[in-house]
Amino acid sequence: MRHLPSLLAISLGALGGCGGVDRGHPSEGDATAAGVGGSGAAPGSEGGFGGELASCEHVWSRGFGAGSMTSALAVAPDGTAFAGGMHLDEIDFGGGPRPDGGNDDHKAWAASFGPDGAHQWSASYGHGGDQDVTGVALAGEDVVFAGYGNGALDIIGDISPPGGESSYASWYAEFTDGEPSSSVVAGGADSESRVIYGDIAAMPDGDLVVVGAYRGDVDVGAGPITSAGEFDAFVVHLGRSGSGSWWTVPFGDASGEEATAVAVDGQGRIVVVGGFGGTIDLGGEPITADPRSGWGDGFVIQLDGDGTHRWSRRFEALEEQRTADVAVNAAGDIVVAGWYRGVIDLGGGIQLTSAGARDGFVVRLDAMGNTVWAKSIGGPGEQDVLVGVDWAPNGDVLLAGRCDDGCIVDGHPVPPAGGGLDALVMRLDGAGTPRGACTFGDSDFQGAHVVAVGADGDVWLGGMYTGAIDFGGGPFEAELGGFVTRLRVGGETDGR
Repeated sequence: MRHLPSLLAISLGALGGCGGVDRGHPSEGDATAAGVGGSGAAPGSEGGFGGELASCEHVWSRGFGAGSMTSALAVAPDGTAFAGGMHLDEIDFGGGPRPDGGNDDHKAWAASFGPDGAHQWSASYGHGGDQDVTGVALAGEDVVFAGYGNGALDIIGDISPPGGESSYASWYAEFTDGEPSSSVVAGGADSESRVIYGDIAAMPDGDLVVVGAYRGDVDVGAGPITSAGEFDAFVVHLGRSGSGSWWTVPFGDASGEEATAVAVDGQGRIVVVGGFGGTIDLGGEPITADPRSGWGDGFVIQLDGDGTHRWSRRFEALEEQRTADVAVNAAGDIVVAGWYRGVIDLGGGIQLTSAGARDGFVVRLDAMGNTVWAKSIGGPGEQDVLVGVDWAPNGDVLLAGRCDDGCIVDGHPVPPAGGGLDALVMRLDGAGTPRGACTFGDSDFQGAHVVAVGADGDVWLGGMYTGAIDFGGGPFEAELGGFVTRLRVGGETDGR
């Protein structure tokens, strides 16, 4: 669900770079914990705003160790979870060991876990370079993973990037009952070109929409395009269902743009978020970033199912901002999550001011892009961020990210779990009022990167940890490891 190069930047940057991490033994941290916790916070976590609100119940959790991260997550209506990410060392998701990539290369991994957390299937791919999973979508009976990297991709045979194994390209692969049924690689003709798939979503008819960034002369999946600057953004529609509808909407100028996440509503309208430094003009009123912002501004764009522009909105922050994720509910209402530094203007006369060096934000928009409400989540620490968001069936909003030694929302403290950078999950109601939150971790570094809500209101989280993390079923320990967990957050859930 997320642009992985950005996740690596915020995660490994806090660790001092991947080269500074001793990943330990391949088996370190590989474990499964199951069983429902009590009515309070799970062991190893804190939440509930000083006891005023409910926090988290543990259902199951898995920690993988092996120099891994979880960066993509989707949940089927029956509670089956599909997750993906990267791993550096030999890894076992429950179906037997998967080899490392060799030469300190990381491989992409994909896996499925049943409603009770039991391993269903898993696989890892790539050699001669680095591969990562950046998104996952449920399309009919199939699950589709998207990724990015260099070297050869060996999902179905060996496929090298169009520009050679040293060039960087993107891919998507369809799986049916755990078996790959197709894989496609998109890229450019030379080693300087880039195609980065940032996220993927399914249309109501089973077609796919992918967003990301590109550089040079490339084919992102529906025909050749050429960037105007160092990087431009794109939206590409892939006619997987047999509709024959393949189209690309590239946008950007010489200043640089990227699309980081995408969501599709029940009417097939496409919502894209990302960042830009110049002007975006897709046929409506152009939006232009403030030239004083060294990090660029954020954007939210809505397209019809045929790629026709509906509206565009801009988020302005002069110091720093990152528009990281988006979700759309059945009514077409939109929630966007990210992080910022200083002051951010989210439209509708709503401005937020960070309490520390970097705080998270969440903003709700109506179906026409008008700002309804916004919240800042942070504290005096330097690394409070939100990177994942999803709607619950009852209209609540779930958030994933991290808190730096605790954080605050609407004046309510969210205590730290271990005093370092902790993984965070938070539930707000549809009006933005906090209902519950938990942090997980120790004095080292942990982060929740992706969140998905099931049909019953349960919450699945994925991310990474160093040191130890405990969601309520027992601790996982690793120098660097990914996780997937199922929780009940913020009291009552739907359908119970």
